Amino acid sequence: KVRNVGLLELYQTYLGDIGGKVAGVGFLLVSYIMMGVYLSEGGDRLHDLLFLGADANGDSVVLSRAIFAIVMGAFLSAASKYNVVQKIMIQFFVPATMLAYSSGVSTALPTADL
Repeated sequence: KVRNVGLLELYQTYLGDIGGKVAGVGFLLVSYIMMGVYLSEGGDRLHDLLFLGADANGDSVVLSRAIFAIVMGAFLSAASKYNVVQKIMIQFFVPATMLAYSSGVSTALPTADL
């Protein structure tokens, strides 16, 4: 039977109880920072995409960040309840990522000085 082993379990296995807890706190901190950056940057891109104007306080940027966070939260909530969403995402994004990477390498390869 295949076990689903996460990072936190691996930390505890290889670093012991105290090391696993320290690494877990570090993982939580990095995850929190990444989530904040992702939501902020996504909201900024949504703001630019929708051509929303900003007032003196920049309230429309805050609004677009809130809209982006709510939409992402609703999507992730639905995806966690329905396994079919995760399968479709994997079936789309793995080939799309491979295609994007391959096209990037093939575009840059002629300019490389090997």
